[in-house]
Amino acid sequence: MEANVSLAARLLVLSSITALSSCGGGGGGGSGSTGPSGPPSSTPVALTAANMQPVTDDVLNMSLSFVSVGASDSSGIGDVPLLSAPKTLPRNRPLITLLRRQLGSLDARAPMASAPVPLATPVPCDMGPDGTTGSQTTDSQPTSTTVTFSNCFSGGETINGTLSLTNIMSPAAGEFTGQVSHNLTFVQVGLPTFTSSGNFDIDHKTVGTVITDTLTGGPLTLAIGPDNATISGLTITSALDSSSNGETDTVVATIATNTIGGSVTVTTPTAFQTVATSMFPHTGQFLIKGASNSEVRFTVLGDETLPGNQVTLEVDPEGDGTFQAPVGMTWAAL
Repeated sequence: MEANVSLAARLLVLSSITALSSCGGGGGGGSGSTGPSGPPSSTPVALTAANMQPVTDDVLNMSLSFVSVGASDSSGIGDVPLLSAPKTLPRNRPLITLLRRQLGSLDARAPMASAPVPLATPVPCDMGPDGTTGSQTTDSQPTSTTVTFSNCFSGGETINGTLSLTNIMSPAAGEFTGQVSHNLTFVQVGLPTFTSSGNFDIDHKTVGTVITDTLTGGPLTLAIGPDNATISGLTITSALDSSSNGETDTVVATIATNTIGGSVTVTTPTAFQTVATSMFPHTGQFLIKGASNSEVRFTVLGDETLPGNQVTLEVDPEGDGTFQAPVGMTWAAL
């Protein structure tokens, strides 16, 4: 799994959460997906030694396309370091970053204030390779904010679409809640087009230097090239310590993709933790459950600086709680 170095504009297109590249070991998609186009099946998939690697790769990519890794090189959007960036995804994932940006700006104004609303004026994004920038327009109302991207170039990708935050409330000091709806497209040269749409709730809290965003709900519809995904029953918690830029992330969801060929459920017994100087987490664990209680356990041993194996995969194809011998590999080999 190659590391991409940034996430996305601080709010939503969380995108979680894509295994479209060749995985090796148990097989997997190429940089164009091997899965068929069209809506994914919701039927649970049996997990085996043969498919544990491509399934894990796709789960990591789809579920964590909302949380990436690395610092921003974009002055127009501004990114934060988040979790692992799948190898075939564009390196930015503007949703979580966008949401943090918009919610962070609420600290400067009362959400229900009746003060004059500033005029929504397009703001240039970064300079693209063709010499144009595109724009980002923010329409802020007392209890809502809508951001519209028009060919907005940021951190190597071009963003189009809208991200809306409505029913904004502040139940406590340093906390904002609201409902998010979005329909966004990301294009980066040499990579599959990524689209994300759907609705979810967000709770945004700031305590000292730690900013915690909890996203719940769905379903969300994602597409990376021809590989389509549906994410439902979503709970993603992402905490950023602004003093160190360290990130902690957990994911609970049901994920169905074309590449997987059905659905699996995902939980995070051990949170993924990433330090600002690393591209990948140094700790964390996914449990991926399929048909008949079959299960894959993905465990992080260390980030990309750890010598030897950095992650392990184990499978329980019988669903009896007995996992086969772990298979170790590096992040680059995943």
